[in-house]
Amino acid sequence: MVALDIILPTPDGRCFRHRFIGAYALWNPGGIGDVSHFWRDLTSLCQSTTSSWTIAGDFNATVASFECLSGGADARLQYLKFLADTNGHDLWLDVEERSRFNDWTCRSNRSAAEGNIIDRVVTSNATRVDSEIAVADQSSDWIPFTDHRAIIARVTHAMPGPVQPNGRNPVNPSMGQTVNRPRVKIPLKTDKHKYQIFRDQVDEAVKAKCIHERPVIDDDSFVQ
Repeated sequence: MVALDIILPTPDGRCFRHRFIGAYALWNPGGIGDVSHFWRDLTSLCQSTTSSWTIAGDFNATVASFECLSGGADARLQYLKFLADTNGHDLWLDVEERSRFNDWTCRSNRSAAEGNIIDRVVTSNATRVDSEIAVADQSSDWIPFTDHRAIIARVTHAMPGPVQPNGRNPVNPSMGQTVNRPRVKIPLKTDKHKYQIFRDQVDEAVKAKCIHERPVIDDDSFVQ
């Protein structure tokens, strides 16, 4: 584990601290000897952190059995306990239709049809406003000299409010709720019928407003 405290500026000229942790987890935390301390020690680090925090890396763990080919039950249980004890949010939970066929982050053989989702990002949930994650989907996006490909994540945390007399630095209440902005999502291969549904709905809307009868002569008519 490597922990960095970084200072993030705010639009009003202030700044606040955010702890970023890079982690490479043991593949078998329940194996021979006392190696289960990894998630226990990481839990203590997060619980002792007084600011918001984010962890990224090869966790060698999943939150669901469908994210890996086989095995990993011990690591999964310890990781889920870590999320519960730290009130952490795993960003892959934002992708409800994720699968090891399309969203795999590690694959032992590049010709294989599926892999494992074991590279992850988790962030403190108390101040999280929004988050998203995806795998880099270009054929050249492999991490050099590994069997992993890159992941891209975005995390937004609420800015702390003014310091109170008791010394606490609360979260701005206006930003305390999670807001998931609309995203463009391509239907899965099993949902190709949605393309026709979309076409039909657009055609109906066009006819209802008679847009198909209006010539495009300026910016306003083009946008409409």
